[in-house]
Amino acid sequence: LDDVSGRQFFRSIKGDAGSFVAPEAGRSYLFSFARAKGYLSFPGMAWTLVVGHEVDEVLAPGFALRNAILIAAAVLIVIGGLLAWSFARSITGPVAKLQSAASEIARGNLQGILDVRRQDELGMLARSFEDMKQALQAVAATAERIAHGDLTGAFQPRSDEDTLGIAIG
Repeated sequence: LDDVSGRQFFRSIKGDAGSFVAPEAGRSYLFSFARAKGYLSFPGMAWTLVVGHEVDEVLAPGFALRNAILIAAAVLIVIGGLLAWSFARSITGPVAKLQSAASEIARGNLQGILDVRRQDELGMLARSFEDMKQALQAVAATAERIAHGDLTGAFQPRSDEDTLGIAIG
C-alpha cells in the first residue's frame, strides 16, 4: 500500500466512491476509489482506498473481443458473398443456356442440345424446350418431305392444341 494523498490525481477525487482516468508516470490509468466510512469518526483515520490499472490493460479484453467480432463479421460477409455468388451462378448459368437455346430455335437452328439433368424448375423448363425442339424437328422433317414431293406419310399432331401439327397433318 502506498500513500497517494500527495499525488495530483488524488486531489480530484470527489464523492464517496467512483472512478476516473488520469495520467500517472506518463501513462493513462483508470483509478477506482472508495472512502472508508467506519473510521471517519476518529481524527486522522479518513482512509480512501484507491486502485489503479493501466487503461490499455483494463481495455485489452474489450479490444480483443472487438477484434474477434470484426474478424468473424468479415469472414461471415465473405462466406455470405461467396454463397450468394454461387447461388446466383447456379441460376444465371442455366438461364443463359436456355436463352441461347431459345435464340437458336428462333433463328431456325434445331440442332442444339440442351442439358436437362437438373431436377428443379430450370430443368423442367429445359425439358420443355427440348420437347419443343423435337416437335419442331418433326414438323421440319415433314415439311422437308413434302417439299421433295413425298405426300405419302402421315403426320400425327402432338395434342388437340397442336395448331401447326393439325395444319400439316
